[in-house]
Amino acid sequence: MYFKNKIQDIDKHSTEAEIEYLVSNIFELLNYSCKQQKSGNIEGNKSRVDILLFENKQVKKEFEIKLEDAKRNRLPIPTDKILLLIEVKKPSFGNWKEAEEQIYRYLNQYKKDYGILTNGYKWRLYDKSKVFYGDKNYIEFNLEKMAENDFENQEEAALFYYFISKDRYLNNAIKRENEEIIKDQNTIKKTLKEILYEKPYDSIVFKIAKNIYIKEFHSNPNITAEELNKILEESIIFVLRIFFIAYIEDLFDETLKNHIAYRTYVSFRYYFYDKVLNGDEGYGKLIKIFELLDNGNENFEFPMFNGGLFSKEKARYLNNNELLSKDELKEILVKVFFFDRENALNQKFVQYSKIDLKSFGELYETLLEYDLRIAENTLHHIFKNGTYCIQTDEMISLKKEKDLNKTYFTYYRGDIYLTSRSLDRKKSGAYYTPDDLTEFMVVSAIEEQLKNKSPLDLKIIDNSCGSGHF
Repeated sequence: MYFKNKIQDIDKHSTEAEIEYLVSNIFELLNYSCKQQKSGNIEGNKSRVDILLFENKQVKKEFEIKLEDAKRNRLPIPTDKILLLIEVKKPSFGNWKEAEEQIYRYLNQYKKDYGILTNGYKWRLYDKSKVFYGDKNYIEFNLEKMAENDFENQEEAALFYYFISKDRYLNNAIKRENEEIIKDQNTIKKTLKEILYEKPYDSIVFKIAKNIYIKEFHSNPNITAEELNKILEESIIFVLRIFFIAYIEDLFDETLKNHIAYRTYVSFRYYFYDKVLNGDEGYGKLIKIFELLDNGNENFEFPMFNGGLFSKEKARYLNNNELLSKDELKEILVKVFFFDRENALNQKFVQYSKIDLKSFGELYETLLEYDLRIAENTLHHIFKNGTYCIQTDEMISLKKEKDLNKTYFTYYRGDIYLTSRSLDRKKSGAYYTPDDLTEFMVVSAIEEQLKNKSPLDLKIIDNSCGSGHF
């Protein structure tokens, strides 16, 4: 009710000062202590954030004492006790891009991760903790619309309150949030690796490659290395296509489910999976979906996905209507969209939006470690010391710890198999640099520049960027 009344107190003609007064009142009500700045100086640069938020009046008072000392001695403003920065605009202000650059400049200058940009109606809560460049990371709430609906959406109202509450910025609440997020991300990535390629005998990449080998080459053991590479390339394309669809459908669920054409003819969540589950559609329909994603359809206001991922010409083996049976396709969709049958029964989709888009690049780069080969004699896939490896009958018989080995799959002469070739990666010149190293390199290279410049003002070149997510 308080928020509704306050929103009704403003209109399109309200001044910035009036909005600033409103915002200060809201945060004082939430037990913050607010300081409205008149001027400031950060490392020699003039900087005036409209509102600074502190834990309580005592902390604010200590800040003000240090601030006066800093002014007398021409020192930077002390920022360690500031919880949040708030930049205020009047309701008629329209250049959000400019305001966004402004709040990010302040966050960089104050060395803070969290800030709020608002015009009274629209509230954007920014999180810079994991963003060094590119798109800005924020969640947006429209209090005007929420008030018009009498805050009937209690989940949205509760989420807004949670994001602006003081407790979130104290007591390591955000740290715990991030730990949970990282835990979920690692679980998703680990399971995704297992189903896509890490269990070579039972992976989706191997399933597609094996079917291409059987249906297109009739299991010919004299297949060339070039043809094997082409089979693997198209198998990887299939995996990337399915993962991409799963990712965007989770990330943009609200948008895509409201797009009538996508929901009716494409959506795996709301259309295609159920059709496959009921036996009404099969792989032939999936080919048509790939074509629609590649070419788009103006009649349905459906844009094409540029980039070539769904190009028919680049993956001719994938255009075989008989490549996958309905049961095989259903098994793949269950694995990618649910991970297991229990989740599928409960319609519990994997939340791929929890992982970064760069995982798409990591997936591709990791798949470059694998190779398709034809068995020249009997081979066994063994899991040992945390990894899968190929061993012959002779190798197993020579090992004293034979009883400790478990054969997960056996390949006979002429069978196709998938194996890691990490030692051969020099052939392609493709390497994946671990996150801890790339983040250190990024921070070391551009952190100083970001203190005084907008990320969009920087120019960066990486001559060996691989998939480009670096």
